[in-house]
Amino acid sequence: MKNVINILLLSLAVSISFHANSQQQCAVESDEEGVITKAATDADREKAVQVALKEIANQVQVDVSTMDSVREQLTGDEYQSDTVASVSVSSDLTFTGMDVCHTFDELTNTYSVTVTVDTRNLTEKFAAKLTRKWNGLPSKLNFMGNATLVDSMAIKQLNGRLVNPAAANTKDVHIGLSKQHGKWYLTIDGISELIDQNQLFSYIHFDHAGEALGFLKRTPDWQTESVNRLTEDDRFKMSIQPHGKKYFQLINVYKNGNVAPLLGIQKAPSEQFDFPSGERRWFKAALNNHNQQTTDYYVLLRANEHFQVPAQLPALQVGDEPLKGDQSDKLELFLDWLEVNKANVESTFVHIDIKPHG
Repeated sequence: MKNVINILLLSLAVSISFHANSQQQCAVESDEEGVITKAATDADREKAVQVALKEIANQVQVDVSTMDSVREQLTGDEYQSDTVASVSVSSDLTFTGMDVCHTFDELTNTYSVTVTVDTRNLTEKFAAKLTRKWNGLPSKLNFMGNATLVDSMAIKQLNGRLVNPAAANTKDVHIGLSKQHGKWYLTIDGISELIDQNQLFSYIHFDHAGEALGFLKRTPDWQTESVNRLTEDDRFKMSIQPHGKKYFQLINVYKNGNVAPLLGIQKAPSEQFDFPSGERRWFKAALNNHNQQTTDYYVLLRANEHFQVPAQLPALQVGDEPLKGDQSDKLELFLDWLEVNKANVESTFVHIDIKPHG
C-alpha cells in the first residue's frame, strides 16, 4: 500500500518577485540527480506555477496544492524571510527543497516560470555541493568542531558518505550546528543545510544511551513496573544508576533548543535508586499538545566531584510554551559545557514517549 507522506514546504520555496523583467536564480542545481525541473508560461503567475507543479506531479506521482506562506533561508550568516507560494505535497518521495524562478515579459504580459523540486536527502545535498566546492571528495575527512557533534552517529554516517577512497588527499573541515530564527542548521565548510528538528538529537553524542536511567510506572496497587512508554496522567519515577559516581543531576532538553535542569545537583544515595524518592512522590506524565503524542528528553549527568552547569540555563519549562529572551535556545551553550567538562562529567541521554488517552 502506498506510503503517503504529507509535507508542507513552508521554508524551502524561493520567493517569487513581483518586479517586471526580474529573473531569480534557483538555489537548487537542476542538473543534479534527484532534482526535477519543469517550466510553464501563463499570464497568471500562480497558474503557471500550478502547471509546472502538475507536470512534476505526473512525473513522480504526487498530489500537489499551493498556498501563500513564508519562506525562510539561511545563506552563510544572512537570513531572509519572504511571503511565497508554498506547496503541500503527498508522495512516496521526501521533498527537501523547492525553488520557483520566473521572468515577466511586458510585451506579451506573461510569466515564464521554472519550478525545481529537490528530492535529495541531507547527505546527498552535502555530497553534491562539497564535491563542486572541493572539485572532488577527499579520501579522508576530518571534522573539526564540538566533540558532541563530531562524535554523533549522524555525523559519522555523513562522514562515511563524503569520502572517496580512491582519492589521494585528506581534508580538515569545520563543522557546526546552530539555530537561526527558530530552525536548526548543519554547516560543513561554510555550506549550511536545514535539518529536521525531529532528528536534532541524532546529531549529538552523549557518553551513554539509556543504561543508567530508566522509567518506572506506578501500577494500580501502587507497585512499579519498568516501561518504555507512558500514557497521559501516568505517575512515574526515574530509576537511576550512578555507576559509582557520587553526584548526579537531571536535565530536561527540548528539540526546540531549550535546556533546563530538572533539579539541582544531588548526592547519589546508593548504587541504584528511584527519583523522586518516597512512596507518595511521583512525576505526572503530561502532553505538550492536547491529544498529540509527546516525547520527553532527559540527560543524566554523573561525576565524582561536585560540578555546576551553566548558570544561564533557565528554570524547568512547563508544557511547550517557548522561553523568553535569554532563557531560550541554550542547547549550544550546554553542549559547549559538556565538551569542556567531558573528562569529569559523564552524560546519559534517554527519551520516553507519552501517548494520549484512548
